[in-house]
Amino acid sequence: MIEQENKFINNGREARGKTLVRFLNQAENIDVFQGKKIEEIFNDEESKREFFDSLKIDGLADLLNGTNGILRGKPKENWEMDGEGVGLESKFFGAKYLPPRPEDKKELLNNVLQAVKRMNLTGRDIKDLALLTASSINALHLYLDANGRTSRLVYLLLTEKHEDLADSKSLEKVLGEYGREEVDINPYFIQVEIEDLIGKELGLNNTEINNKNIMGLWSEDPKIHHKWSNLEFNEDVDKKQANLVKQLLEKDYKNMFYSFFKYYKEHSWQMNKYLKEFPHRTNILVDKFFKNIEHEELDEIVNNYRELKKNFINKLIDVIENSDKEEYQIKDGEQKISIENYFRKKIKERRKR
Repeated sequence: MIEQENKFINNGREARGKTLVRFLNQAENIDVFQGKKIEEIFNDEESKREFFDSLKIDGLADLLNGTNGILRGKPKENWEMDGEGVGLESKFFGAKYLPPRPEDKKELLNNVLQAVKRMNLTGRDIKDLALLTASSINALHLYLDANGRTSRLVYLLLTEKHEDLADSKSLEKVLGEYGREEVDINPYFIQVEIEDLIGKELGLNNTEINNKNIMGLWSEDPKIHHKWSNLEFNEDVDKKQANLVKQLLEKDYKNMFYSFFKYYKEHSWQMNKYLKEFPHRTNILVDKFFKNIEHEELDEIVNNYRELKKNFINKLIDVIENSDKEEYQIKDGEQKISIENYFRKKIKERRKR
């Protein structure tokens, strides 16, 4: 039964992919293309650069919404960004990732577009523009489904000649069942590196800022420490907000720890009583903290988290746009390479599997 259901889903995916390719090849009235056909825009680098130069955020959003809508078989009136803040789990690293909240996504997509325009203006390789655009679509998780297919389509259109794509039927391949094996511009390949950069900026590695060596969250009650949903809150705290925090702790512990650490830095005088010291580290006692806080304090932690999720996207942008920065150079075996080149390496390795 499950195999039959998967076959049905995959067949539907193949069919919708072919429908999208036919639509793009035949359509002459796509607003963002300004009267041009797709082969006129995506067949040479100069036309692609001109397209980026003239692109506005609403046009980009409409193009992505339409592409994703067709891939999912949605009626035109429902073509929109509908990616809720659900948990995603990388099949490659097992790392958990939550995207920014829906109301922040268009603003962040515009940040991506402006960075691409700057890169375009300075003559950066078209593959750099493609890498940033495609990986950001995935990281923003603009849609409930087909983010990967949308990003793969964008990446190939920007990096290959349209006539070559048509001859090889590469677009149909990346939109099909095994499209991820053709190309996968997966920002989770550098999720750890970006989150470590954010932690460093917060001061986790700075002995003056983090002089107590705070390294995590803790509960002295084992049933809470191993399952955050068992946490209890001050009865005056909004229940919806409390449940949100429990879910975030379960799904995105690292960034929730960052949120607490940011709160600690700004309220250290208050937070010292919620610390648990171990021989080589200190942890924040979240159960004790939650039983004593008011809703304003909980709101501050949630807002810290939301800003961190926005910061992840902006850091992804900067890592690619300004890849030569010293802080973006990392060790890879015996050599030092940029995070951007490390990202490309991981994409290439994935493609070989």
